[in-house]
Amino acid sequence: MRKILLFSGLASLPLLGAAQSTTSRLYVGAGATVLTGKPFHTDSRSEAGPALTVGMQFTPRVALQLSGTYTWRNSSDSYPVYYLGGTTPDATFAYETRSKLFTFPLLLRATLTDPAKPLHVDVLGGLMWLHSTAHASSSLTYQGRIVDGDSYNASDNSFSFVLGPALRYRLVPRVELVLNTLVNVGLNGNYNSFDDRLFSNVLVGVHYNFGE
Repeated sequence: MRKILLFSGLASLPLLGAAQSTTSRLYVGAGATVLTGKPFHTDSRSEAGPALTVGMQFTPRVALQLSGTYTWRNSSDSYPVYYLGGTTPDATFAYETRSKLFTFPLLLRATLTDPAKPLHVDVLGGLMWLHSTAHASSSLTYQGRIVDGDSYNASDNSFSFVLGPALRYRLVPRVELVLNTLVNVGLNGNYNSFDDRLFSNVLVGVHYNFGE
């Protein structure tokens, strides 16, 4: 009886190992992202910033991931004001704007190529929440004194549908290089110059996979 139990236990080890190899795996990532209206709008600006990702690999071909990105933009300018029409300015008008954008894409990742190979071709699709804030201020300076000024704060929330291809290359068993080239279609509202609700989201980074 003991020999039978011992043999049964040893025989079950390969099955246990196979079961563990197909269990879900956590992965995290870090990189840089660029949001831009190009190539859809040639006069659109671009914004870049850091990105963090956390995901779960459910099967060798299916994963779900959540990312967080942060981009910002500051601008300021001033110009002279001529009240009397002379060659010397009578006052100076100045303004400053500061904007921030936080994005949180929740994406399903489907791998199209052989998961055992180092190079993976993926398709990413899902939804993204965009939260933007803006602060603007202006002032009018006359004879060295600020005689007028104004400021305001604004914030906005919008959602977009995300779809596009991605590449992953496994450097070592746990580390991958990642390139995402995604297209965003706004579902409500627009974000600044990303008009017509269509813009690109490019991410370059590194993923680290936990587990075997």
